[in-house]
Amino acid sequence: MGNNVIDQARHRCSGCGLCVHVCPSACLEMVADPEGFLFPEINREACIDCGICLRRCPMLKADSLLKDERNDAYAAVLKNTNQLKESSSGGVFTALANHTLSMDGVVYGAVMGKDLKVYHKAARKEEDLVSMRGSKYVQSDINEVFQQIKEALLNKTEVLFTGTPCQVAAVAEWAKGYESTLTTVDLVCHGVPSPGLFRQHTKWLEGKYGAPVKELHFRSKAMGYWGLYKERIIIEDREIHQLAASDPYYAAFLRCETFREACYQCPFSCEKRVSDLTICDYWGVEVEHSELNASRGISGVIINTEKGKMFFEASSHELKVYLSTKKQISKHQKNLNAPSVRSSVRDEVYHLITEEGYAVWASRYLKSATRMINVLRSSMPRRIKILRKRLQRVLKG
Repeated sequence: MGNNVIDQARHRCSGCGLCVHVCPSACLEMVADPEGFLFPEINREACIDCGICLRRCPMLKADSLLKDERNDAYAAVLKNTNQLKESSSGGVFTALANHTLSMDGVVYGAVMGKDLKVYHKAARKEEDLVSMRGSKYVQSDINEVFQQIKEALLNKTEVLFTGTPCQVAAVAEWAKGYESTLTTVDLVCHGVPSPGLFRQHTKWLEGKYGAPVKELHFRSKAMGYWGLYKERIIIEDREIHQLAASDPYYAAFLRCETFREACYQCPFSCEKRVSDLTICDYWGVEVEHSELNASRGISGVIINTEKGKMFFEASSHELKVYLSTKKQISKHQKNLNAPSVRSSVRDEVYHLITEEGYAVWASRYLKSATRMINVLRSSMPRRIKILRKRLQRVLKG
């Protein structure tokens, strides 16, 4: 067994790709596995067995990367209603990004390209932020931005990096020694399906509707309100709006059935955080703060470092900000306390898709009782869901 991440820690791999960039002999590359997840592969003839990839792997040194200097917490909503509508939640990312751009800085975030691939890219002007708004429920590829971030930091350019906790950890580890102008924001993450699975899904959609998919928006607010269960698909010159329960890919995501194996044992799904700032949907805000109207979306914000505190305060003029607590937010965000629970059908899903094809799996889901239950649940009016939560709280005392 070699002194490398492939032989000793493949089961812990988040797919961040940092090992490829720190390898002194350039013997690693990221390659998709049969499920469509990226993993490092090694050229053993070129490997010098130095162990740097193991020592720098953020998944293996999570304890040293976690922070809890502060625990301030807020509910926050973007004042710009047009930009709020484009955002999945409360639009806090936009305020933080605008502050970065005001300092001639650069923002790195996930976008879904015209080819429907999800990857991180740089934004240097406000119009570049549009494609970074909104949830992308597939693992983003950050490999192209490592070197860009390093060059920006060496030039003392203000850098804002937003991503899942494991991606933030990779960038924080990569930037050690020149991180003075780096601010990091982690998005509370439930887990990531594979890019390969998402490609199969978009091909299935194109077959279903008989035309190429131009855009796909999870968590659409096109119908005017905030929630998990509405999706918007643009195909040629038409728009399709549907419930998440009618989309096999999206529904499986919500049931934690298609995540990367490491997601189910994520060391960053805990009370301590890896970033300067943590942002998330503030589910249950109506229970914790009954005076607030969250119909258009509202974010939970947790301040983890002094740098994060100053950065948020400098950005807050674009936000409506309400004092809350980390405990209140985490009551309704399970992944602030623990990783998602591994679904008992996780392996069965990928096996069926590999053996019989995505269309067969999708057809079985759409005919299942599970779909009907999900449709009923997601069709429940928001005001009824709020009343149910408040009643549950009263009953618990």
